[in-house]
Amino acid sequence: MERWCDGSLEIVPVAGEIDARKAINRMQSTQDRLAIVLSDEIGGVSLLQYIHMSHANTQLALLDSEKGRRNDYIVQLDMSPDALEVALEELFFAWNPPNPRVRVTGPPGEREGHFLRRFLYLNGIPYAWLDITQSEEITVYVDGATIPHPTPSQLYAALGIIPAPKHSLKYPYDLVVVGGGPAGLSAALSASLVGFSTLVIEAQRPGGTATASINLIRNYLGFPGGVAGTRLAKLALEQLATLEIDWRSSHSAHALRQTGDGRYEIRVGKHPDDVVSAGMVLLACGQIPDRLPLGEAQWTEERLLNRGVYYGAEPSDRLVELGRDVVVVGGGDSAGQAALMFAKGGSKSVALVAHEGPTMSKTLWDEVKDYAPGLIQTYWGNITEFSGTDSLNKVLVKGRWYDVPISATSAYINIGGTPNTTWLDDSGIELGDGYIRTDIYLADSLRQQEALPFETSLPGVFAAGDVRVNSSRRVGQAVGQGTAAVASMERYIRKNPQVLADPESTAHLLLDIEDFDNPLGRRGFKQWLLRLLSQ
Repeated sequence: MERWCDGSLEIVPVAGEIDARKAINRMQSTQDRLAIVLSDEIGGVSLLQYIHMSHANTQLALLDSEKGRRNDYIVQLDMSPDALEVALEELFFAWNPPNPRVRVTGPPGEREGHFLRRFLYLNGIPYAWLDITQSEEITVYVDGATIPHPTPSQLYAALGIIPAPKHSLKYPYDLVVVGGGPAGLSAALSASLVGFSTLVIEAQRPGGTATASINLIRNYLGFPGGVAGTRLAKLALEQLATLEIDWRSSHSAHALRQTGDGRYEIRVGKHPDDVVSAGMVLLACGQIPDRLPLGEAQWTEERLLNRGVYYGAEPSDRLVELGRDVVVVGGGDSAGQAALMFAKGGSKSVALVAHEGPTMSKTLWDEVKDYAPGLIQTYWGNITEFSGTDSLNKVLVKGRWYDVPISATSAYINIGGTPNTTWLDDSGIELGDGYIRTDIYLADSLRQQEALPFETSLPGVFAAGDVRVNSSRRVGQAVGQGTAAVASMERYIRKNPQVLADPESTAHLLLDIEDFDNPLGRRGFKQWLLRLLSQ
């Protein structure tokens, strides 16, 4: 259960009914905290009846060999791990705490609703959901403030998990990090500890695409059993919240340009005044999903996008697709993992469509082939059209020797990604096939010799993670690159102290290490020391 909920719920195991009553009596604010009680049949019914008398909103479940409902308030659950994992999340959804910070209106059963439900569950956030099925709009209320169609970044900010920015948009930051994935978060952490005033721009998903990983991340040091991407992101945000780091969750980067003083400006909105100033920039903006090339039939994908056609599959999608016909497009690891997730999650049928056969690992392909023969059907060919009026109902596949229609209520496209760099087209950043070139990969031999590790064609602008050329798309690699890029920034600042525009930045202490006689260094050190003493 700890693993299923990413550690978001406090699991209290007890030996029996007497111990359970004692544990509940010891708890503080149980009306707001006691979400679920699970019990076996031995003494379980009397315990659950006792709890219901004082905790009417707590969800009560009896572990049994059968599913169903014992009475109006006790649910019987199948004891198999797969069924219990799903049931735990559903029980948290059904819990109706008396004083929730978060209230939600809108339909909970479609993709956006399930994503939001899983986000709140994996972050252990009590909420109440008012099902307004006649409205297609999902609206979230946090402490009374209204947030329509919120992104994870906006929710984290509204809940205070990401602290409010300490500086205005006009503040001259030492470092601006574009992207809040593993590389960006790692760099922000290291930069703040060094003393750089740091801003992170991430409007969508803190933790990046790693948080949408279906399988556990097993290539990250310190987690011998693997770690869920969502848990890794939560731990990172908890750590960053203790440091002097600003976060902009309602802005995204649109353009980058160098100013005359060696600093940079990043446009973060449509208004001309939506600009942030940076002495240095880290580009960790990741990738965006590749679109499926349909030629003249592209309009069929656009018309049904997010109405049955989706880019990327997430763990929350398995509940959406329970008992439905699903198509997964792609032959790589992501597609294979998605096909298995839907098959194991109770989808009626799963069709895996790949252009020229599987490119996933042999181990994964063997598992896809051998899992419940007949449940996962494979087709080698191309999608030529999506069909449906208000939502998807059919996918047309053209193979080498056949054309076949496949019944489907949903299609999940997992065909890789493209670097998120189109916004850098006029910036002077050197790209290679869309990826950012750095250090030894720069085409200009002179600039190649001058550039620090992870530095781009523009001095003081660095790149790390999936957006960098020759990336292997591994979480561990991205975290390491973010930290290493900050080490290069320290060297850059010592040679270019003029880009530090705020004399109160503790980064001036770096200059004092090498050049204590420099007036800028002395002033910075004195101000830093006075601030430290005043605290």
